[in-house]
Amino acid sequence: TYLHWLKHLPEEVLRVHPRIRLGHIVSLTMGRQILAAAEQIALIHQFRSSYDEEVNRELDRTTDLVFCCCKALQDEAHLAEPQITRWLEQWNDIRHYHQPNDFHYELGFAWLVKGYCAKCRSAFPVAQNALTQAHNHFQAYGSPWGQAWVRSMLTVNYARQGFHYEALQEATEAYKLVQENLGEKSHPGCGLAALIAAIHYEIDELGAAEHYVQDTLEPLKEQSATDLLIAAFETRARLMMH
Repeated sequence: TYLHWLKHLPEEVLRVHPRIRLGHIVSLTMGRQILAAAEQIALIHQFRSSYDEEVNRELDRTTDLVFCCCKALQDEAHLAEPQITRWLEQWNDIRHYHQPNDFHYELGFAWLVKGYCAKCRSAFPVAQNALTQAHNHFQAYGSPWGQAWVRSMLTVNYARQGFHYEALQEATEAYKLVQENLGEKSHPGCGLAALIAAIHYEIDELGAAEHYVQDTLEPLKEQSATDLLIAAFETRARLMMH
């Protein structure tokens, strides 16, 4: 509904109120509509000369973060990591923000990307630290959705080290949080269910794996990290072969 509303706003409104377009860009990115987000970023930069310095700093900060998120969503961790490191060096201070909520929201995504990149190169302690910081920011912001994404990556970080008990505990606790706050069939809920199913399969609890993996694929195709989608496909395939 939100994206549909934004799509039909007159261009003049978006030009005069660039923060509305920023909201549009962030929403498109989180929905994996990467090309559409890039088009909106190009448009917002066309009108830089009509905005004051303070607004342009905000535009630069948020669009640079969006580029980092896009690289992560496209599994280009080798490109995202140096970019997100530079971003954190420049913007990891609440003095750059007018509202504490904006600070926690953006820093939550930044540390999530940082943790994802570290996980990809098996720097597990670095990933753990970054993801913990991301969780703290999303918790301060009050976003169960953000917390669920972070805890999904924490689960993967544990699982890749062979810590199946810790991974299952992390995913199960997060799954309960998601069910209470976002509903059983939310995208983050399906992602966590796929991870729980994969862990149950690894420890030979096939009945539980079958239960959790049901009805996860279609939502995860729409919106998920690749780790979660692979977990769902792989667990389904293994169960079919079994």
